[in-house]
Amino acid sequence: MVSLKMGAVLMLLGLLTTQARAERCALVRDGDPVAAIVLSAKPTVAAQFAARELQWHVEQMTGAALPIEREGTAIAALPRRIFVGDTERARAEGLAQGRFAEQERVVRFVDDAVLLVGRDARRYEEVVYDLDDLPSCANWPGFWEERGTLDAVYDFLQRLCGVRWLSPTEGGTLLPESKTLAVPMRDLRRRPAFEFRDAIGATGDDPLRYDPYTALWPEATEGYQQWEAAAYPALHVQYDAGGQYLHAKRMLARLFLLRMRNGGKPVRCNHSLYGYYQRFWERSEDPNAAKLFVERRPEMFAQGYEGEPPQMCYTSRALIEQLVQDARDYYDRRKSAEELA
Repeated sequence: MVSLKMGAVLMLLGLLTTQARAERCALVRDGDPVAAIVLSAKPTVAAQFAARELQWHVEQMTGAALPIEREGTAIAALPRRIFVGDTERARAEGLAQGRFAEQERVVRFVDDAVLLVGRDARRYEEVVYDLDDLPSCANWPGFWEERGTLDAVYDFLQRLCGVRWLSPTEGGTLLPESKTLAVPMRDLRRRPAFEFRDAIGATGDDPLRYDPYTALWPEATEGYQQWEAAAYPALHVQYDAGGQYLHAKRMLARLFLLRMRNGGKPVRCNHSLYGYYQRFWERSEDPNAAKLFVERRPEMFAQGYEGEPPQMCYTSRALIEQLVQDARDYYDRRKSAEELA
């Protein structure tokens, strides 16, 4: 009886494994595309960029370039469609823009189609995407705007295609290579756990900061210069050492940070208390800032220093009470952010 039960379990596992292997969606077969990427007639910036990123990664993995088409035009006679962004097909499947929460996106398999769509900012400029001529690139999605469709493509590439982005350097992207690309048909619907994502020193403001912040050597050292030359050999050959090189490197860093889903909703609150020096330490020499001065409150500042203290005293009861009062004044709309410095 035990052996019969074990045999039944093994048979069931075998059937499930076979079924799981069979439920795959082919995009490329033997080096030839079997799917076309389809955008709406008027795609958003996020959707345009997402389509180009999908096309680039698939071509790097397989050697096959999936055609990019627009709804309402003649579409290549291929057995499968990958609808990217706010298309008519996405709306027909209940994935209109109004159905998405902030920063939400979906990967869905239906019949002969794949839907990659999310909440996007209403930007429609023409995207310039040319990774062989980085300084020419323009109108890419921003870090602090909705770009759910792009994140849906990145989820698809990372979770279903096995792509990994480790760094912005020339060797920092890992791409599984095969003449056939068939992905598991697994639907995804996601929102980020953190609505604000910019962990490494405001790289969203200047992506060029990423390498100096993460390298093993300080930027001004010989070790950093040697590492940087080894990390971007082709870039050094293609572009001059001046502004063109830095612009190209900035675009690579920006691309990496987009792939890592850097950005989201701008809710920064760092350096919030430096305005207290203008309000409670001494009157500024600047006429506009001088208007903010209330009175000198040394008990709110770090103790034991000569001259101006370097920071607040975060255990000061007076500081805590002032913070609470400022928050109440702001959220009750009694004072503006400018008045509170």
